[in-house]
Amino acid sequence: MVPPTDMLLFAAVVREGSFTKAATLLKITKQSASERIGKLEQRLGVRLLERTTRRLRATDAGSTYYERCASIAMQIEEANLEVMRRQAEPVGLLRVSTPVLYGRRY
Repeated sequence: MVPPTDMLLFAAVVREGSFTKAATLLKITKQSASERIGKLEQRLGVRLLERTTRRLRATDAGSTYYERCASIAMQIEEANLEVMRRQAEPVGLLRVSTPVLYGRRY
């Protein structure tokens, strides 16, 4: 079983095109990001990224996996935003207590 956090990390690495940028975004070290992606590749038994000293590129399998991981990341973000919006908007019955005179006037 692949941890969802590793899937989100992989999506960030591909989207940013860099371990350093993705690690900074997720507030982890570059080394940790690289190690986690390496373990992810081992778990899946497939090479997801082609790495050189100057370039990082997703393999064919990595591109396919990225599309699914990016979709999951977007769904998570939408779920978080939906819940936060519900907290921002009042919902339900609102009862207000005021003096009778105020109620008659307004």
